[in-house]
Amino acid sequence: SYPMTYFSRGCPAYTPACGVCPVPRIEGNTFRYYRTATPAPLLLDNNLSALPADYQEFIIRRYAEDWMKGKVDANSGFEPHTFNSTTLVRWEKFPLAFWRFGYDDMTERDQALAMMELLKSRGHKGDRVRVYTLLGNEPRDACLKRIREVISYGFHPWPQRMRPLDWLGPDGTLPTHHDWTEPDLIAIQRFYSNAA
Repeated sequence: SYPMTYFSRGCPAYTPACGVCPVPRIEGNTFRYYRTATPAPLLLDNNLSALPADYQEFIIRRYAEDWMKGKVDANSGFEPHTFNSTTLVRWEKFPLAFWRFGYDDMTERDQALAMMELLKSRGHKGDRVRVYTLLGNEPRDACLKRIREVISYGFHPWPQRMRPLDWLGPDGTLPTHHDWTEPDLIAIQRFYSNAA
């Protein structure tokens, strides 16, 4: 009995925003499948919507057979580039605590807005839709625009400061890009984490 599980590891990279994601570097950009995984409250798969449809159904079926403990947090969630109405209907039968996905830069705007439109059209709203919005990878205005678009759909932005994989934390100053400073990143992350 574990608090978390993976039914797959790895993630194909789709967008320029994926260039800052650690998953393809750490786990690879092809999927590995764990058919013997046991359902748990935290489902850590990196990109559920990019998995083959039959494997998505396999995960959903495994939870339907073996899971009676309430909601499941699919922590990394879905990918707007691979999410469509079929994916939405498929995962609506799963006991998701939240719909989670990333809207990490303006190159994925069309796909992120389409995904938000789909979720809204099916009645999903508020804090049940959490959108990761990376901060620091683009100029401040672009990052704020993405956050405000999430809010305009009635969803919850989940701002995350961009941090290099080799950053050592509090002992070193966080390297920043564009017109960002570290105090600005911290302040905006804190402020918009509460904006729903």
